Order: sequence, then C-alpha cells, then structure tokens
Amino acid sequence: MRFSTALASICLIAASWQARAQTKEQVKVKIASSVCDCLQKKEAEKPFDTMSKEQATTAATTCFAAGAGKELTAIQHAYGTNAFSQPELMKQIGREVGGEMLQNCPAFIRASMAMAQTKADGTPAATTGQTTGRLGTLHGTGLAMLDIDLNDNEQTQFAWLQHLQNGDELLAQLPKLKGQLVRVLWQEVEVLDPATNRYHKVRQLTSIEKQP
Repeated sequence: MRFSTALASICLIAASWQARAQTKEQVKVKIASSVCDCLQKKEAEKPFDTMSKEQATTAATTCFAAGAGKELTAIQHAYGTNAFSQPELMKQIGREVGGEMLQNCPAFIRASMAMAQTKADGTPAATTGQTTGRLGTLHGTGLAMLDIDLNDNEQTQFAWLQHLQNGDELLAQLPKLKGQLVRVLWQEVEVLDPATNRYHKVRQLTSIEKQP
C-alpha cells in the first residue's frame, strides 16, 4: 500500500471516530454555527429586510441544507444511521438547531422575520405606534429586549433588532441613563419561536429619543 493511500485511510478513520465521539449537543452547536455563518454571508450579499418572503425562505433552506450536509456522518452517529429517513426526527433536529440560533445568531432572527412576511398587494401596513416611558434594562441573547417602565407598576418591552439613529450613542450610556424619560417608535413584527415552531408578535424599536 502506498504511503499516501495509507495516510488517507488513517485520516478517514480518524475523521470517522471524531464524528462518532460527538454528542447530540455538540452536533447541534456545530450545525447552528455553520448555518449562522451561511446566513451572515447571504445577508451581506442582500439584507434580509430587503428580501421577499420567498427569497428569505430559499436562503434559509439553502443554509440549513448546507449546514446539515457538512455533518452527515456526525448526525448519523449521534442520532442513528437512519436519521435522514425519519422526517419527524429531522424536524426535531431543525427545531433544536433553530433554538440554538435564536439565542446566538441575530441573522437567523432577521431571516425568520423576513420569512414571516404576509405582505401582499392591498394588505394593510404593519401595526405601528409610539410609547413614552422611562428606560429600564437591555437584556436577552440573540434577541435584545429593552424594558420601558410606563409607571411604577407597569412595564413593557421592545425588541432592539437593528441600528437606530443615535442608538449607538445611547447604548454606550445606557447604564447611566436608566430612569431617563424616552419616547420610542415601534412596529409590530412576527418572530419565529423554534421551540414551538410558531410565530409570536413583538414590538420592534424603530426610533428612540430622550425626552426633557
């Protein structure tokens, strides 16, 4: 046997054992990371908020397929050799990967919002509004939520999903500005919850201004 052939065989065996050793959690994290990288590249080429529902769905489907394709052997070892012939299992893996990205991949959230579009000719514009209250805390991973205190006993939250005018300046001072009176403009959007495979509505910040 040639040395190069033997070396290639050793590498294949090592790769197989490495894939076998991975847990379901490790496989899920690796797929999520790969899919997120793909979505970020797609978004760099064309922002999701400029895509149609069909374009966003195609981009997301392509990235999920590519991410899973890189981990074929690892998926079979972690979930069983017949994993790809079990539709319910594949849906479960997809939900688990989506749950991971919901926490760590903002590009996935923006893609989900684009895929949830229901706009069509003659469809009413998205629900919008404005709210005045005092700044609370910014929290969450993946999906950043800003608390606004309406009064001593009532609080509401807004999703901070994009760059806002003067937003970076406010972010830098946020801890010091807690309690500052602000006025926020918002629009209602739907975000996919992979844990339930359903969409839920959130109020997305479109503008924030300090008040006297």
